[in-house]
Amino acid sequence: MVSLSPEALRPHAYLFARENISELFSLAINKHRTEESIHITKLVLNLGVIPKGHFSTLFNQRLTQALEQCMEQLATQAHTQNTRLAHATPAELLAYVESNPEALTPLAICCMQQATLLHLLHNGPPQYLRVLLKQLLQGEDKHSSVLVDTCYSRVTASRLGIAALGYLRHQAQGNDWLSQHSPTVSQMTGWAKAIAQGEIPPEQLAQLLTGNRPSNSILPEQRAYSPLVVMRWLLPLWRQPAVRKVIHRLKGGRGVQRLDAYLSRCLQRQDDDAMRKGKGMHIAPQQVGLPRDNVTLPESEEEHTVRDHATLPQGKERPSDPKRLALPRDNATLPGSEEMPTTSRCTMQPRKGGLHSTDEPRSSSLGISNAGLLLLWPLLPQLFSQLGLWEEERFISDAARWQAVYGLDRLVWGEPNPTDERLTLNQVLCGASFSATVPPTAQLSLVQQQQIDDWLTAIGQQLVGWQKLSLTDIRQLFLQRAGEISTEGIFPQISVRPEPYDFLLRDWPWPMTLASFPWTEQPLTIVWPLNGLTG
Repeated sequence: MVSLSPEALRPHAYLFARENISELFSLAINKHRTEESIHITKLVLNLGVIPKGHFSTLFNQRLTQALEQCMEQLATQAHTQNTRLAHATPAELLAYVESNPEALTPLAICCMQQATLLHLLHNGPPQYLRVLLKQLLQGEDKHSSVLVDTCYSRVTASRLGIAALGYLRHQAQGNDWLSQHSPTVSQMTGWAKAIAQGEIPPEQLAQLLTGNRPSNSILPEQRAYSPLVVMRWLLPLWRQPAVRKVIHRLKGGRGVQRLDAYLSRCLQRQDDDAMRKGKGMHIAPQQVGLPRDNVTLPESEEEHTVRDHATLPQGKERPSDPKRLALPRDNATLPGSEEMPTTSRCTMQPRKGGLHSTDEPRSSSLGISNAGLLLLWPLLPQLFSQLGLWEEERFISDAARWQAVYGLDRLVWGEPNPTDERLTLNQVLCGASFSATVPPTAQLSLVQQQQIDDWLTAIGQQLVGWQKLSLTDIRQLFLQRAGEISTEGIFPQISVRPEPYDFLLRDWPWPMTLASFPWTEQPLTIVWPLNGLTG
C-alpha cells in the first residue's frame, strides 16, 4: 500500500508504469528461472517504509528484492509439490484432483496408458473418478455445453481415455507426451467400439478431431494440432469406420470432406510457409491426405520417439540406374531375411470388385525394385482419393484402379511409361489382376502427375528423417528399393533389402510389420531388417 498523496506521487508516476513493473518482474523471473509451473492469481508484497525523499531511488530496489524473494519461495513450493506428484501413485494423484490442478496433467497421462488406467478404475473412489472425468472434459473445452450430463456421472475406460486425449492437446507437457507416444491397437479398438456404441457423444468426438472448431467453418490454413499428434493419434482414430460413420451422421458427407481437408492440413509442418519462402517451394495446402480406410495396425505396445536423423552418410553413392536394383525372379532371398514359408497364393485375392484370379500363372516369389513404396502404406488411400480415383471406400472404376497402379509408379520413379516389372508390386497393392488387359484410360494426366509429385514433397517435409532430402533423394534412396514378393505364406510377404542409410527410418511414425488396405482381403507382411522400424 502506498500512503503518499496523489500530488506527491505524480513525480514518481513512471515507477508505476506498466513498462517499469514488467521489466522488474522479468528480471526477477529470469534470476530465479525454473522448469516448474508457477501459477499466481494475486501477489501481495511488503516493501516496508520508504522515506518520501528516497522514494525514487528505493522503490525499484525494494520491489526487486521482494519479487525475487517471492519467486524463490514459489519456485521452492512448486518443486516440492511437483516432486511429490511425480512420485505419487495414480491413486494418490486421484486424491489431489479436486484441490491441486497440477495433478490433472499426470492423471491424464495415466489415463492414456492401459496399466495405470486400469489401476485408477479398480482402485479409485467413484466420486474422485467422476471429478477427474469432469475436469478433463472441462479442460478440453471450458465453454462447451454440448456434452451430455451422463459423461460427468458414468465413468468408463474409453471416456477417460478420449477425454484425456482432448485435455492433453491443450497442454505443452501433454503435447510433448502425445508426440512421443502412440496408441496401442487394443486401445484404439476399444475407443472405436465405445464410439460405435454411443458411449462417446458425437459432439465430443467432433471437437476432438477439429480442435474445437466447427467443421463447417474450419479453413485449410487453420491447425490446432502438431503433425506428430495427428500421425500418432488422430490418424488411427479417424481411420476407424465407426468414427467416420458418427461424423457422417452428425455433419453429413460434406462435413467428412471438410474434416479430411482440415486434418490433412494439420499434417503439414507448422512452419511450412517459412520453408516455402526460404526454398522457393510451392506446396498446395491440402496436398497431404489422411487415409480413409480401415487399416488394422499390428499389435504393438512399444512407444517410440521421433528423432532427427536427417543427415546422409558421407560418400554414399546413390543409384543412378533404377533397373540395377531389381532382384532375380527365381525364388531369390534377401540378405538378412528369413526363408519364406509355403502355402497357396489364394490370400492375394482382392476384396469385392477385385480382379485377381487364384489360378493365374505367376511365380510365387518375385523380385521388385520399388519395395520402399511400403513406407507410405497408410497414406495411399488418401492419395488415391486426392487423385479422384477413390470414393466411398472403393475405386470408382476398374480404370481408376489401374490409374492408381500407374500413380504408384509415378510416385516411386517420377517418370512416365513404366515397364511391366515396375508394376508388379503396384498391382498387388491396388488389387489389380495380372492377367487383365490394361484399360486405355489408365495413363495419368499431367495434372495428376504433378499432384503426386507435390504430395510426396509435402510428405517428405513431415517425416523427420526425410526433411533434408530432395524429392530425387527420397525416391532413389528409399522408394526405389530392391525387394521381393512372396506369396507362399499365410499372408503375402514383402521383403526389403536394407541399406546403411536406413538409420534415417528409425522410429517411423506408423507400423512397418503389416500393411492392409480396404480393397484387399488379406494384409501384407513386411520384412525390413532394421532395428526400430516397427512404428
